[in-house]
Amino acid sequence: PSMLCETRDGTFIFMWNGGPAEGESGNRIFFSRREKNSTACSEPVRLESRQIDFGALYQPKQAGAPVIAGYWLGVPRRSPAALRWSYDDGRTWTERHGFPETNNSFWAAAPASGHFRLSMSPPVEFPDGTLWWASEQEHRKPAIVVVPPDNYTGHEPDGAAWSSIQPTTFQRGVHGDFLILTPDYDGILFVNREGGDYVTHDRGKTWKEVKGIPKGVAGVAAVSLDIEGGPAQGW
Repeated sequence: PSMLCETRDGTFIFMWNGGPAEGESGNRIFFSRREKNSTACSEPVRLESRQIDFGALYQPKQAGAPVIAGYWLGVPRRSPAALRWSYDDGRTWTERHGFPETNNSFWAAAPASGHFRLSMSPPVEFPDGTLWWASEQEHRKPAIVVVPPDNYTGHEPDGAAWSSIQPTTFQRGVHGDFLILTPDYDGILFVNREGGDYVTHDRGKTWKEVKGIPKGVAGVAAVSLDIEGGPAQGW
């Protein structure tokens, strides 16, 4: 598993697990950077002494917002999701933090300090800066993590709390992703590899299941399907 993002300054950041094969206990997490207008990547730097099971990198558009690295550590045993941030375009990273504490009802059954992880794909960023990050709990319960624009780290003392959207219509599934259907974010499709696919037209208040989407995706990214006559029409 690997992660990639482009920062506001145009730098590409790569994170990956290095080793002989996925699932090897000797794997390590490394990162490298390629700055804007450069053709060379920096020398790899080790970030963790364990492999990434899954993870994602993203930097919100808001000035001053950090690059967010959210990942699930793998072998020798899966552990709770980890968060790190970079405030210098990926040159250095904070210490590892756990998921923020929350009283959200969905997390109460299996707290964020347990097996909860973000999707491999980037989140949806709304015009007000709020992030929707596709996620799952215990590798079987799809959900959406809602990250407020005043608390991108989840640990800001005066920031709003992270929360989740877990509609009762969502069935078992893993590796959730978003497809943005319209430029005004009126239509957002939530797809996942092993469960149902759902669309909302009111920012998550109501959902309906969508049929006919091929399975097998894992990290398709938040992309737009708003093409005249394209597959988004009618959803």
